[in-house]
Amino acid sequence: LGPNHPSTLATLNNLARFLQATGNASEAETMLRRGLHGSEASLGISSLSTLTFLNNTALVLQAGNGEHQEEAMVCLRRALQGFKAILGPCHRSSLICTNNYGALMEDSGKKHEAEDLYRSAFRGAESSLGLLHPETLRYLDDLSRILRAGGKEDEAEAPLRKALRISEDRFGSGHATTLVVLHKLAALLACSDERSAEAQVMYASALSDSKANLGPRHPMTLSLSEDLAMLQHAQGNNQEAQHLLQAVLAVYEEEGGEDEFTTQGNTLTTLGNLARVMEAVGEYQQAEAASRRVVVGYSDWLGPGHADTLTARHNLASLLQTMGRQDEAEKGFREALSGRERTLGLNHSSTLTSANNLAMLLKKMGRPDEAEPIMWRVQLGREATLGPSHASTLMSLNNLAMLLDSMGKQDQAEPLLRRALATSETTAGPQNQSTLTFLGNLGMLLQGLGRQSEAEPMLRRALEVSKTTLGPSHPSSLTFCNNLAMLLQAMGRLQDAEVLIREAVDGRYKTLGQQHPSTLTSVNNLAALLEEMGREDEAEPMYRETYDTSKVALGATHPCTLTAINNLAMLLQKREDRREEAEKLLKLAVDGYGRTLGPTHPDTLTAVRNLKELLEAIGKTEEANELANLLEDSAALQPPSCAMM
Repeated sequence: LGPNHPSTLATLNNLARFLQATGNASEAETMLRRGLHGSEASLGISSLSTLTFLNNTALVLQAGNGEHQEEAMVCLRRALQGFKAILGPCHRSSLICTNNYGALMEDSGKKHEAEDLYRSAFRGAESSLGLLHPETLRYLDDLSRILRAGGKEDEAEAPLRKALRISEDRFGSGHATTLVVLHKLAALLACSDERSAEAQVMYASALSDSKANLGPRHPMTLSLSEDLAMLQHAQGNNQEAQHLLQAVLAVYEEEGGEDEFTTQGNTLTTLGNLARVMEAVGEYQQAEAASRRVVVGYSDWLGPGHADTLTARHNLASLLQTMGRQDEAEKGFREALSGRERTLGLNHSSTLTSANNLAMLLKKMGRPDEAEPIMWRVQLGREATLGPSHASTLMSLNNLAMLLDSMGKQDQAEPLLRRALATSETTAGPQNQSTLTFLGNLGMLLQGLGRQSEAEPMLRRALEVSKTTLGPSHPSSLTFCNNLAMLLQAMGRLQDAEVLIREAVDGRYKTLGQQHPSTLTSVNNLAALLEEMGREDEAEPMYRETYDTSKVALGATHPCTLTAINNLAMLLQKREDRREEAEKLLKLAVDGYGRTLGPTHPDTLTAVRNLKELLEAIGKTEEANELANLLEDSAALQPPSCAMM
């Protein structure tokens, strides 16, 4: 037939689409350019074949590292103009191209243009295909996402409510189309903290109908189960989430399905979600095994440089950080960051997420001077691409402020945090979870500055609103509860603090499990409070419980384990008959901090100082002097970093 025959070109286009989907973007681009050149030469620059190649070439260029965004725009603009001229604005090809152009505009940070294009695609599909057509609903997904990001949730919700009414009237509540619409509506509501309970009811109803009408192994049933599980996870109901995800994964792994490509993707997605839930309940070894399976699975399937593989590597690094394996985590974050810079570009949202998390890790490792320029890069990059009021921009502003606070630069940190809080209150509302996070962090910053009378109402408001909107057992509510207790303890209101810290301990036991770092932190904080209140006989078994549990669950050198060792030793050294055990424990702490955080980290130096003072007290002057030499050039020492979460 020849290289430029229409059938040859169609086959070339289909092969390129397959290569792109499997992560071979470079080969796909080469084939599409070849097909575009052949189609223009043999069929003309305005032929439908040429326009199709223009559209698909643009998609490959868009998925690249940002270097070809302008070329992608030119291709899509030509394709859209051609499709509209030949087929009309409401033809399926015109609508697909319109929506693709919207996605390109969104990736380029042109949110208003993207919104207009998404709205045009949706309305065109609604008029030509009907509101319940799958493509109409797909365009509505994209429109809803950008409307939601712009604070226009009502406009996003209205067409879904309308579609649900029509589908229920036409087909009934258990019909597949009705379930699709209900699923989309629940997903929209789940994005709002204030409406997550409503979303959960919808998911449960849709899941029940899907099981009854489509069967427990139908793709719709599995998808609903997974989304319900992740909503449960977000609400802190991790046991229920784990049960749902394990059931979904079992189906994917058992059946396989005819579409191996789709099944592979579903299996890896579910396995990754299950790893996140396992991490949340403290099953770290299982979570690590699952996360490594996901990395290997994506790498073998799509290639080591594919965006999904890099996301899996990033997620594994986050888990390793939680497990206290910070050197491995740093390596993983740097690999993910480097890969995303090459594949997606310097200012892509995923690239900036890797940069942000690397900076946060460096902060925890006692390397704030390395973290600060990275965090500024994240802030400026998000502000340039997403705008100053976007939720991600505000979160990076919060992270930058907290980093500066830890570096003693409170004069820079406070205005940044107040700006994040004020903007979030305006754009997302005073009850939004991010708003409450910024409010709580500002309260903690003010506490550190000694402005406790300003800090207390902020932390109380954060706790009260979180309890009302998210529930008293939500992880965020328990964090605010813990932090308010720490403030009250610092203010000398020990009985009030005890009530709150016990509430945090009980809640974290129930929602996160005994082995979670946040649970261990709360138990440690309660023990410290009891010690301060003179109830040392109650404090000691709690310190030991924290130490024993953390050592088994997180490892002997995890920061929380080392904090528990240090605190137990400091309690024991008060009694002369227990100082030998205290000395052994403090030596373990010094060694562990030194190996995991480095010899100059504030936590390491605190442990060294504690050991030095104990050695002096028991007459081991020579050893104490050796440690004193290590501390001579040290900056002001800070308490161990696991004191608050």
